[in-house]
Amino acid sequence: MVGQTSNRAGGSGEAKYESHNHPIDNDETWTDTLKPGTLVTVIPVGGQDDQLYIIADSLVKL
Repeated sequence: MVGQTSNRAGGSGEAKYESHNHPIDNDETWTDTLKPGTLVTVIPVGGQDDQLYIIADSLVKL
C-alpha cells in the first residue's frame, strides 16, 4: 500500500501540532484464498478486552 494518512491535528494548537499527515509505503500480500465453508484453525488471543483471534491456516480433509 502506498499513500498517506488522513490529516489530523494535535491537541494544544501549537504550530508543531498543526494538521498534518504521514506517508505510507508498506508491502502487503492479499491472497483471498479463504472461501465460505473453508475449515480454518482459530486461536483465541487471551488477555484482550475485545474478541481477538488468530486465523492460522486452512485445514484439509484427507
